[in-house]
Amino acid sequence: MKHLILFKEFNTYKEDYFLVIDNSKPPKHKYLNNVLKYLDTTDVKYKTVETVDELLEAINNYNIVGAISTGSDFRVNDIETNELNFKALELLNCPVYGICYGFQSMAKFYGSEIGSEDEVCGNINLDSYDKSELIFNGIDLDNTKLSFCFHDFPLEVPNGFKVISEIETDVKYKTVETVDELLEAINNYNIVGAISTGSDFRVNDIETNELNFKALELLNCPVYGICYGFQSMAKFYGSEIGSEDEVCGNTNLDYYDKSELIFNGIDLDNTKLSFCFHDFPLEVPNGFKVISEIDNKISGISNDKDRFGTLFHPENISETFPILNNFISLCKSKV
Repeated sequence: MKHLILFKEFNTYKEDYFLVIDNSKPPKHKYLNNVLKYLDTTDVKYKTVETVDELLEAINNYNIVGAISTGSDFRVNDIETNELNFKALELLNCPVYGICYGFQSMAKFYGSEIGSEDEVCGNINLDSYDKSELIFNGIDLDNTKLSFCFHDFPLEVPNGFKVISEIETDVKYKTVETVDELLEAINNYNIVGAISTGSDFRVNDIETNELNFKALELLNCPVYGICYGFQSMAKFYGSEIGSEDEVCGNTNLDYYDKSELIFNGIDLDNTKLSFCFHDFPLEVPNGFKVISEIDNKISGISNDKDRFGTLFHPENISETFPILNNFISLCKSKV
């Protein structure tokens, strides 16, 4: 007897889709909307999921080639908020990128404890990043501020992961106004760096230098003198201080040492600096080199003992904050 075998063809083809895991709080969905705006500039087809059921449906019906887990106004230590992320990380066999809350939830899923602090929001440079990391390819993060807004962060590296970037948000500081307060701080704390501020005092009034001179005598850490702090530093190390009518305004430098550590990552050829001064050093202090000049005046100095001084105020405008970031990074590296 001959038998006829019938074959029924089943269509097993699944269309490729990108998955967006929506962690954002309704009704605004602000963190979701930012991701979708980006994806709409690409030719990527995507599906958005807000629940575990929607996640399972997407996995069953599509070939998921990648996933982004969004930020959120939810807090990652509220256990019930992690269900969708945890299920996605358990089931997906594709690349997954967690952003802010998505990152925190990923770290928690893989074993990291999550810490919290007061909210940090703003555009900030990284303290360090792995330049060889694939996702950072083609972008100069030394000179690029990144958008942060978070309370929570992993306290340790999750199992099987490596650190690819770091940011320091918790610089602790003490302010001193007298020699007694300076001595108390030195006795009670490990001072890792110091900034000597500007002033309306004039540096050639001898009595005004007592605090700065004592700090420069006693501190064994990097010190950055700004304007008056710079003038006082130059005087302490042997420079005579000259004076003229007050100069105030935002001005380009005539010269700066591009190799100088505190100028790393900032284009001072095209950046105006904030000046307001009467007084300036007439010669280079003992053991120092000139790192910047304006109108034939010394406007920046440094030595090999991590003493820095600038006549301009890097704290006055955001474009020159990287100078202070570089100084703080140096202080941290010495710890």
